[in-house]
Amino acid sequence: MNRRELLKTGAACGLLLALPLGCQQTLRLHDWNTLAKWTTGLNTDQVKALGKSAAALQAAPQWRGELPDLPMVNWLQEGAGSAAGPESLKHALGSESRQQFASNQSVILDGWVISRLEAALCALAVT
Repeated sequence: MNRRELLKTGAACGLLLALPLGCQQTLRLHDWNTLAKWTTGLNTDQVKALGKSAAALQAAPQWRGELPDLPMVNWLQEGAGSAAGPESLKHALGSESRQQFASNQSVILDGWVISRLEAALCALAVT
């Protein structure tokens, strides 16, 4: 192998090794409070009030168990991350909430009728 071929091979191997690092996307964490506000459209005080009522209904671990399995969404201890960004995360949460309403998966908290996803996010926002 001559010097030119060695350099070409070395450069090609370097690019192949760096490719997965360049393609890797880091998830931006969105906290429970932000997720609850996005999904419900309520302000922080309203989210806290509903969250306290939801926490009285069932414990935070039970609400975490009700979080739906959504494409491109990773549920983390502090909130959620999405590889596709905040707009797609908002859309996925809104879509799931509407589907839950359509299938009567809702709860009544302090006179508000909200989806179980919204209740879960509010409860987790106050823990």
